[in-house]
Amino acid sequence: MGKRDHNETKEQRKERKRAKKEAKKAAKQKDGSDDNTHSSTDALLASPASRQSAAVSPTAHSSSTAFQEKRLKMLVSLYPVALNNVLGSVREALRRSLLLKFSDGVGGVLLGFNNVSFSESKQLGMILNELPQIHYTVELDALVFCPKVGSKLTGVVNECFPSHVGMLVHSFFNAMISSDHLQSAGYVFNPQTQQWTDESDSKVLGNEDKVDFVVEKIHECDGIISMEGSNPRVC
Repeated sequence: MGKRDHNETKEQRKERKRAKKEAKKAAKQKDGSDDNTHSSTDALLASPASRQSAAVSPTAHSSSTAFQEKRLKMLVSLYPVALNNVLGSVREALRRSLLLKFSDGVGGVLLGFNNVSFSESKQLGMILNELPQIHYTVELDALVFCPKVGSKLTGVVNECFPSHVGMLVHSFFNAMISSDHLQSAGYVFNPQTQQWTDESDSKVLGNEDKVDFVVEKIHECDGIISMEGSNPRVC
């Protein structure tokens, strides 16, 4: 009899521990769901539904084709908590997930957008299987930075090293010209001044100088792009 009581006590102890563990797990899940509720328009990736249908035209105020205005059709996913203001939640999702980031679907870096509207005549969303997200097809006018290999850009020098010269393009995008390309253009590095100098006229290539260059390579990592250039020419 005493043995039975002892076994029951052990099981009760195990049951209490299990219940405590489940309670902690439930509380953790609740906290996570609250975070998801507040960020329901945060990390919901907005991806173009039809890139081919996007109308593309260079901006009138740009001297190069690195900036383009596009009419995009995109698929945006929202959680049910966003239903009280769907269009506002769509704009917020686009800002948080795509703005100032590179996207293959957009074809470049989304710099800005406006005129967001639903693609269909009615404000209808679509639910797939048992997933909680509601999917909306929207259209918008977008300004995209989309440099191509071979295009000409201008950067402002912000660092000089024996291996390369670093620049900022439009005060935002990183670019660099390697020492090989600098030497091919007639520049030599002065280790005393830590600057590159043009052999033909002894003109120094230093910080804050504007340099025209040709895009050789474009790198992308986690939505951030950087460029490698050639044929540098001080403006």
